[in-house]
Amino acid sequence: MTTTNRYAPPKAELRDHDGVETEMWREGKVLAMRRGGLFPNRCIKCNAPAVAPGRRQKLTWHPPAWYLLILLAVLLYAIVAMIVRKTATIEIGLCERHQKRVLWGRIVGWGGFAAMLRSASAPRPRTRARSARPWRSSCCPGSSPRSCSIAWWCPSASTIATCA
Repeated sequence: MTTTNRYAPPKAELRDHDGVETEMWREGKVLAMRRGGLFPNRCIKCNAPAVAPGRRQKLTWHPPAWYLLILLAVLLYAIVAMIVRKTATIEIGLCERHQKRVLWGRIVGWGGFAAMLRSASAPRPRTRARSARPWRSSCCPGSSPRSCSIAWWCPSASTIATCA
């Protein structure tokens, strides 16, 4: 009789693509890794085997003390942050299911952005110019309000008109 723990996390091969141990470790809730280190060939979302090629992601950061420059000037902070930032490019593994999810997310995002631009640049429908005499268009074409027998009030002209 074999005893297997059904609740144990899946065991993954923790070797890089070259067969070298991964250069990552955990510091509390933070995943730390050496520059140039590689993630294991596993999906980062569900731990299933990753489909090649991995997704490249560029990370940038700077020491948090530079945020104090925002109190002086935002533009100064932006310039200094771009100068002192550190960068790393990592390759993240995703399984086929999560690669499709990322693809559909991009399609929906860019499609929504294109639809927004299209609706913002669409020509606006022209509105009819208001008549100087509003009773002519709706009541008695070609007649004056004095020749009408039904009284009505036009709020735009602030007058009372009557129709026959």
